[in-house]
Amino acid sequence: MKKALIIISLLALAPLAHAKDKVTVQDTLHCKATSECPYIFDVLEGDKTFKKALQDFAKQPQIKKDRVWLVGGGTATPSTPVVLGKTTYAVFGTCEPHNCGSNHYVLAYDAKAKKIYGLNTKDTPSKKQVLIGKPSAEVAALLKSYEEGDLLSQLNKPNVKLPLVFKTN
Repeated sequence: MKKALIIISLLALAPLAHAKDKVTVQDTLHCKATSECPYIFDVLEGDKTFKKALQDFAKQPQIKKDRVWLVGGGTATPSTPVVLGKTTYAVFGTCEPHNCGSNHYVLAYDAKAKKIYGLNTKDTPSKKQVLIGKPSAEVAALLKSYEEGDLLSQLNKPNVKLPLVFKTN
């Protein structure tokens, strides 16, 4: 009888434990190691404000063909906090499932403005890049640096500390 009461008590607490596990964009902005940084689909599940920003971003005409998979998060890598000037962006890399090599996005989310800026790269038949959301020249440079691997190469350095700092030239 005691075992049954303990199990029932633990089951009653399960929803409370799950509520604390919600992943938000703040988890990206404050992660200190890539292994701690959430994936876009985890943030989408736990952060309604971010989810709305991604849905709004996906309404832009350049995204029409990718809208369905993009609003679900696609196939992704862990997010990265990146400081540019006085703003820390949550940066996400995601790609079309089963077509990652040919269709991918880098997204930079400004949590204060609740806005997403993006860079879509399609690699076939030739490389084509489209900036989306009217990013400033500095944010565009950040997105391109991430896409081209320059910014990401910092993550491979020993003892890297997050957030990464991006400086435009």
